[in-house]
Amino acid sequence: MQIHPGVTLLAAIGIAALLEERFSASIEVPLLLRIIPAAVTFLAAAVLLFWAIATMLRFNAQMEPNREPSTFVTTGPYHFSRNPMYVANVLFILGFAWLTWSVWFVLLTVIQATLLHVRVIPAEERLLKRAFPEEAAVWFSRTRRWL
Repeated sequence: MQIHPGVTLLAAIGIAALLEERFSASIEVPLLLRIIPAAVTFLAAAVLLFWAIATMLRFNAQMEPNREPSTFVTTGPYHFSRNPMYVANVLFILGFAWLTWSVWFVLLTVIQATLLHVRVIPAEERLLKRAFPEEAAVWFSRTRRWL
């Protein structure tokens, strides 16, 4: 069974928020020391996500993660990372960790990244290898999975 990354992102944020509400595990930090790093992290996540989506749209590439890829894209943010959208997802949750200074958001950031690394990304890489064997081999050898 494939895990949809959007579902894991929303689940991670929701679970962390519920845990924080029920079992507060946040550190008291002045508002300015929370807002600035959170804003920078959210901005980085948004820029990276929109850049990745724009790149995929420019090539009419399939963006649904559990479907056969239609086009092989290695430009834009995909030149630097094989998974810029997932990097953006992890940064987004990390932004909440900065905003709340909650241990729960840090823990769920790690869980989200682990699920992506262990379950989601390998499945997508198998689809790419099957659809574009030569291109995938070259890209995998020269481009990092994350950063």
